[in-house]
Amino acid sequence: MNEVEWNPRYPTPDQVVMDKLIRSCREVEEMPEQELRCPICHFRIAGVYGDRSGHIRVKCRKCKFEGVLNLAYFRRMKRYHRELTDKK
Repeated sequence: MNEVEWNPRYPTPDQVVMDKLIRSCREVEEMPEQELRCPICHFRIAGVYGDRSGHIRVKCRKCKFEGVLNLAYFRRMKRYHRELTDKK
């Protein structure tokens, strides 16, 4: 079963790389994926998983924002939490 997709213009990866790609896909099957959005225009930049932490350098394809984001600051906040802070 081939779980990895790529552009057919490029050659097929060797078996060692293919095994690593398939293993990576299987590791995150049960993890929830969250969207990482551009802080400027809110365009979807990437999908991140629960085990991801630290900093990541990103570039938005829409507004061309380029910079480093701390993933801890850009975690999805629950809606009711924002509503409570708005009422104060």
